[in-house]
Amino acid sequence: MRRHLLLIIISTVILLPLDLWASIIVIAPIQIHSEEKIQISGRRISEKIALGNIYLSYAGSSAEDISNILEASSYCEKEGLDFLIYGSLTRLKFSDSIEMRFYNHNSRNIDQVFFGSDDCGNIDRLTADIKSKIHTYLVEELALYEKKEEKLKPSLITVPISAGYWLPLDRQWRDLTVSLFSIKSGVLLNPFEDILSTEHLGLNFHFGISLLYELGINNSLYEDFYQHKIKILFPLALSLTIVDTHRISFLLSPLYQLDILSKTRNYEDGKVELSSGFGFSSGISYHYNFSRRFSAGIGTYFDFIFYDKPQVSFRPEFSFLIHCGKFAEGSHIK
Repeated sequence: MRRHLLLIIISTVILLPLDLWASIIVIAPIQIHSEEKIQISGRRISEKIALGNIYLSYAGSSAEDISNILEASSYCEKEGLDFLIYGSLTRLKFSDSIEMRFYNHNSRNIDQVFFGSDDCGNIDRLTADIKSKIHTYLVEELALYEKKEEKLKPSLITVPISAGYWLPLDRQWRDLTVSLFSIKSGVLLNPFEDILSTEHLGLNFHFGISLLYELGINNSLYEDFYQHKIKILFPLALSLTIVDTHRISFLLSPLYQLDILSKTRNYEDGKVELSSGFGFSSGISYHYNFSRRFSAGIGTYFDFIFYDKPQVSFRPEFSFLIHCGKFAEGSHIK
């Protein structure tokens, strides 16, 4: 009986689920020590180390100031953690180095130190080296079962919300119409990995669907009317993100436009005329990433509609981007 009980206890300890380890091994944002400005944050480096590793969880901004064992102990006590990885990046004249410490709150000790060094500017390669060393330690020294690491599938969803102004460029509509405003919203999807991912740059591809509404009224020299434009766009966007903060997007959007011209007359019934056509929109936008979830910026677009006489309009707008869903490994959006 005792023998069976001992076997049960041993097997239970050995077969601890990996989810338990994953929930208690937390990595804090690393500290940056450099006389010159480094165009990548300590938060971003720690996220890269944790991302895709089935054993680690990123601590978030609440752990940004941890630089020694006392602060690590205090944070673990406050958050109820058993393990915490923290550390720093140091830039010298010709080299970068990262030192990470594995703190065990149960024993109040530093169980392991991970160190790596590389030529100045090769932070991506240095980060990958530290990530590999941490993973090896967790598997070999802590005897965690090594599972095949599941690659995270990007599922970034962006919801753009914009308001602006539209201006007909062809003379016929410019003389007839006084444009009032435009509003737009939709969904952009990024199901792919970054096309390019370096220390300072990220390049990725989006596609989606948007609904755009534009309103115009008659010029005072013509009979009264309201011009309603409803456009369904299918944007294809190539976005370049610079140092995790600045986002420049180039868009090309096939579109379908429905024109509703509502005429009002003093002594007659009103009249509604409908017309529709296919076309495309092209433009460029700039957004500042305030956080991983929110960006704001401006954009300028040209819309081309293939009527018998092609219709061309110019559309500046101010827009917000709300980023939802999981973030792809290598995504440069904060």
